[in-house]
Amino acid sequence: MGNGAPHGHGHAAQNEQPDQGYGLLVAATPPGRHPALQATEALPALAATPPAVLLGTGTGSVVQLADPADPNAVLSHLRTAAAHEGPLLVYLAGQLLLDSRQHLPHLALTRSTPRSVRYTGLPWHWLVAELGRRPVGSTAVIADLVADSALWQRRSHHRLAEGLVLYGSLAAPAAGRLPRTPEYSRALAAVLRASRARPPLEQLHQLSLHGAGFGPGDDERMPLGGGPAPAMPGPVPVPGPEPVPASVPVPGPVPSPAPVQMPAPSSAPAPTAPDHAPAAVAPLPAYAVPPPPASPPPASTPVPASTPVPPRPGGTTEATGDVPAGVHEAIYRAAGEGRHGEAATIASQWETAALRASGPHSMEAVHWVEVRADLAHRADDAARACTLWLQAAAVRLQAGQAPESGEVAGAVDRAHHCWHQVADRGQAYQLGVQLSQLRERAPGSTPGALRDVQDRLAVLTSPPGPGDRAAAG
Repeated sequence: MGNGAPHGHGHAAQNEQPDQGYGLLVAATPPGRHPALQATEALPALAATPPAVLLGTGTGSVVQLADPADPNAVLSHLRTAAAHEGPLLVYLAGQLLLDSRQHLPHLALTRSTPRSVRYTGLPWHWLVAELGRRPVGSTAVIADLVADSALWQRRSHHRLAEGLVLYGSLAAPAAGRLPRTPEYSRALAAVLRASRARPPLEQLHQLSLHGAGFGPGDDERMPLGGGPAPAMPGPVPVPGPEPVPASVPVPGPVPSPAPVQMPAPSSAPAPTAPDHAPAAVAPLPAYAVPPPPASPPPASTPVPASTPVPPRPGGTTEATGDVPAGVHEAIYRAAGEGRHGEAATIASQWETAALRASGPHSMEAVHWVEVRADLAHRADDAARACTLWLQAAAVRLQAGQAPESGEVAGAVDRAHHCWHQVADRGQAYQLGVQLSQLRERAPGSTPGALRDVQDRLAVLTSPPGPGDRAAAG
């Protein structure tokens, strides 16, 4: 069996503080001359990533299990990881098999066969049970998995993300005897290797999908992505005292929301309850941005029901496909009433549905990224809004849209606008590097936009002055 090989920085485990991260990397190549996946191929690159970058924390410890054979030993490591008080990342690579008796998914270990996996594999529900006891938002699972034929055929019935914050990919079994390569893990390691700090998990996931070549028409792989899935379709559970009203539609098995252009963040009153989506507005000048707001954005005013739906990329004007007309109205009403978590949760569910139905490069998916970006700005979360606008611009470019197109330029302009509202120097620097790279590809029509990013980055890399320290305090 594989032995746990820890490495890390900082104090010993018994002296760890809650802000220290912990990582558990498990890669199990199934037995046989022709395994379904070369699961351990990317493990050395991930294990060699500095813990601060891999875990997204200042310090941390990482334990790797290469080709473990005993499910109880893996469970012991999992319980140790789950007991950690700070942020936790669990990485899994291998094959998922359905056991022959209960037809439940198990991660195959090195002695697992289709007949014995119930006793020799790691039941997926063990993972959910151990991690489900941890505080909300403290745990993420990244998985690079290959399904057996039975699981792949019934993949819609097995909600792997239920109860987890899960990112990654699930692939069909390869034809013939050639094993699959862990393409998602390779791309993940490449993104982390090129990063000074770990990108936000959603952006890291999107970058890994792009690096692994996910795109429209890929019917042998599916992304695993997003926040924890609800147990059943219906009202979306959200933190806080107010649940999502039962009347708000949530995505069914195969929704197909249509893209629309979102408004630029602005401190002026903005629409909150349009019939289908916020009306498009002219992009803001890239560097003519107000300072970070000292108070939440002002209340919004409704838009008349006759407001036209902005055109799709390609020039046609359509409603939002299979998305019921009341969804956008409900989302923006919740945001306008200050229920920002509720609004973001509904939008995230529709984004997840669009990713599963149409793929990460689809305009349906990027539409919901832009909705979430606009909601983040309305919630006065400039860093998150900037991150999501950067993601939207990157996906549009990956999908083949021209850098000078209005949709790409608008997303970059809005990211630039939000970036100037990010007061935290570390966050601002990280986002500014990404913005600078996008500005080189999509400079926009406003002169001096790229220079503005470079000038602020130069300031952010210099030692903070008294004014910066006072603002930070």
